[in-house]
Amino acid sequence: GQFALRMSRILSATCLRLPPPAIVTPKIPELAENIKISHFAGCQRLHRRMTALRDNAITIRIHPAMFKALAAINRQSRLILLGAAILLTIGMGIRQSFGLFLTPVTKDLALTASDFTLAIAIQNVVWGLAQAFVGAFADRYGLRRTMVVGAVIYVAGLSVMAGAQGVTALLVSGGMIGIALACTATSLSMSAVARAVSPAQRSMALGVVAAI
Repeated sequence: GQFALRMSRILSATCLRLPPPAIVTPKIPELAENIKISHFAGCQRLHRRMTALRDNAITIRIHPAMFKALAAINRQSRLILLGAAILLTIGMGIRQSFGLFLTPVTKDLALTASDFTLAIAIQNVVWGLAQAFVGAFADRYGLRRTMVVGAVIYVAGLSVMAGAQGVTALLVSGGMIGIALACTATSLSMSAVARAVSPAQRSMALGVVAAI
């Protein structure tokens, strides 16, 4: 609105200072007077139109708090991406490293390799079966609560595995870790990442988090 007002004043003043078209001759004074009147009337119409544009303009003012809110959203999105990457790194990293403990666990607990692999198989089966129930839980209570619960179950399952004295505790820990993986693995973590960023940045964010 202020810009339109300034432009109307500048254009009006400039228009009034411009000489009438150079077709006036001393032989026709009436024509010269008519041209001057038309020239002035045109400037007045221009001024009225610019004034109307100023009066009808919509001034949009962005409150400083809105900038802070946008900055907070961006910071929150970055924290979500970082948290999802760390959760995937720890959760899937531990899960992928279980095979390295086959020999120590079987020797310390006097178990066979089949007992240990059975615990890993139960973990994978429970992981797959729990996906539907965990997804329904996440839809109802949110991704954050679901992933926090999964992290707690993961810690509990690892504690049971660390204190296992036989095959039963090993199998129980495998089932608990399977439930935890359903809450913390790629399905929910990638869903959280996809919701935290815009569609234009979604592919890059998913790739970066998966790579980390």
